[in-house]
Amino acid sequence: MKRRWIRWLLWIALAAFLALAALVAFEWTYVVRLSTYPKDEVTRSGWYRPLERVAGAPLALPEAAAPGIAPEALAQAAQYAEEKGSAAFVVLHRGAIVAERYAPGHGPDARTNPMSMAKTAVALLVGIALAEGALGSLDEPAARHLHEWSGDERSAITIRHLLQMASGLANDYAEEDPFTDMGYLYFGTDSPWIVGRVRAHEPPGTRFDYNSINTQALVLVLDPARAARGGSSPRSTRRARPAARRRGLLLPVRHGSRLDHREPFEADDVVWLDGRHKQRVYVVPSRELVVARVGEQARK
Repeated sequence: MKRRWIRWLLWIALAAFLALAALVAFEWTYVVRLSTYPKDEVTRSGWYRPLERVAGAPLALPEAAAPGIAPEALAQAAQYAEEKGSAAFVVLHRGAIVAERYAPGHGPDARTNPMSMAKTAVALLVGIALAEGALGSLDEPAARHLHEWSGDERSAITIRHLLQMASGLANDYAEEDPFTDMGYLYFGTDSPWIVGRVRAHEPPGTRFDYNSINTQALVLVLDPARAARGGSSPRSTRRARPAARRRGLLLPVRHGSRLDHREPFEADDVVWLDGRHKQRVYVVPSRELVVARVGEQARK
């Protein structure tokens, strides 16, 4: 009898081992990404594999022979960026580069992780899809493209709700937990599975709730045949408010104060791309000005 129990235990252990091995093999990319994720997650983006090159030629911009901004002001801004540990700092004025600084080991051809700045890129692609007629309206149901949503309360979610981060989808977020929906969305390879299974938490349009699954759903609306990551980190800050007064459609807009709520902007038409660890691109149309900063967590 004892030998029989030992034999059964060995079979159970073998079955468990084979099941675990099969799971690891099936999710090998997830395991590799999770185990190689670097501490300097912005500037060491090479851990993310596979990478796919986006078609198109690099944008070539001239350098201004005579900058229309005082050199002292540009030098002061560049010094400030350096003090904050920036890997790259670039200023464009009237379509030309007027300031460009890089940290040692970094350069204009270096890849960086844009973090949630990529969300705004998704919003811009939605705008292009509207202009080209691939999407009929921001108010059309997302379920027209995401068929798993068509048979339940998620059928009321529109593309506008996704852009406004007001879809009412469940926000499976936990600090430093790679095994939530958000963690798998970042490290895993099957984002359509995550988007298809996410449940509705409340009626769409109820409130603003920062949830990266909204953006990933938009990626699948635009290109269901691919699984590009829509711009999220497994540790993105969760913010829930009755209304998003300072956000446009995945694009923060000026409402009298800077992003840190301390000092007002000098111009009324400031918009910016916003990513974790203070990845920033500020755009000021009235001044024909663009300021970009990327790097690890900014020093205080």
